[in-house]
Amino acid sequence: MYSKTKKIILLAIIIATLQLLIFSGTSFSGIQYSGHDLTPTGPGQFMYNTSAADDQICIFCHTPHNAIVIDTAPDNNKLPLWNRSILGNVDGFTVYSSTTLNAIPDQPRSMTLLCMSCHDGTSALNVVQNFGGGPYTFPVFNVGDPTTIGEVPGLGINIGESVKDLSNDHPVSFVFDTNLRDNDAANGVFGLNQPSTISPLRLFNGRLECATCHNPHEQGDAIDGKFPFLRMSNANSEMCIKCHNK
Repeated sequence: MYSKTKKIILLAIIIATLQLLIFSGTSFSGIQYSGHDLTPTGPGQFMYNTSAADDQICIFCHTPHNAIVIDTAPDNNKLPLWNRSILGNVDGFTVYSSTTLNAIPDQPRSMTLLCMSCHDGTSALNVVQNFGGGPYTFPVFNVGDPTTIGEVPGLGINIGESVKDLSNDHPVSFVFDTNLRDNDAANGVFGLNQPSTISPLRLFNGRLECATCHNPHEQGDAIDGKFPFLRMSNANSEMCIKCHNK
């Protein structure tokens, strides 16, 4: 038989565990309340100081009807019921370069191009294909400033330091295969792991894209180490060494 003290301690542990599960489930799981929640009540605060706004979370990227179906990106990728235009935004990016880089980054493709429809520093967040048929209006925000959205400072919507500048970020939109791994070898030491071993990271048509490391639907937090929107924790550089044999 448990003593009264042991029962109280056990109950306290159960309550604390439940609180942790509840907190974890609401703090980083899904789009709602994440940085990609651009509704009036979301922390993305896209609708900052605006009285007439849309309260649909998904509409800023996706739409079930009248979606964009013209895929201007190479590789025959299918757009995921996409609600943002990528026309006219398929080139003009400054990509990463280095004398030690054997990969050949291309202009953003595939999933990276979808990310750039918000994060290129020039695309306005209010430009969507289908407004959802509701009585909503969108304020016009030009996101060319890398540190502000409208009147909200410090959100860093622009990935680069200037418009369409990816030169100081991890290279994307390049083929990551065994040939690259072999070409990256120096003095018999392989600097890259086999592409087949990088799970839970993902390649898209054999290419490394933004979504290789980032999951836009799961923000992550300090508890799981997946902030911001990482596919796995990068504690002790664990995510880095999935690809890099260092």
